Amino acid sequence: MLLRFGVSNYRSISDYQELLLAASSLKEHPLPVIFLLAPLFEALESGKVIIIDELDTSLHSLLSLKLLKLLNSPTSNKGGAQLIFSTHDTNLLGSEVLRRDQIWLTEKDKQGATHLYPLTDIRTCHTDNFERGYLQGHFGGIPFLGG
Repeated sequence: MLLRFGVSNYRSISDYQELLLAASSLKEHPLPVIFLLAPLFEALESGKVIIIDELDTSLHSLLSLKLLKLLNSPTSNKGGAQLIFSTHDTNLLGSEVLRRDQIWLTEKDKQGATHLYPLTDIRTCHTDNFERGYLQGHFGGIPFLGG
């Protein structure tokens, strides 16, 4: 499952090399949340993009929700920072923090190729619980467990 925040204004990737490098090392060596704070506050001030692979291995679900709320808030995110992350934490889907246009899913086909698609491609109601719908397989993106 891949979740994203309003990536609409791409800048030069060189602007983000330092943040990308920090994020890429999280998977092998999860860092305490304190080490995420400096790049996070820099991004909030300057409008940079933060990329974190497997957010759930770095942060507790409640901290992840707080981070998403910070980034969604125009008060705390005056610079327009954006977060792109992958996670297996379905609790984030059950919160009211994420909009449909911020949720992207991945699914492997029978040949093993991965396909990425937004939740907006799937018909949902504003009252749908995205976590429940995802876990029930309504949106795809769940592992094939065999017969």
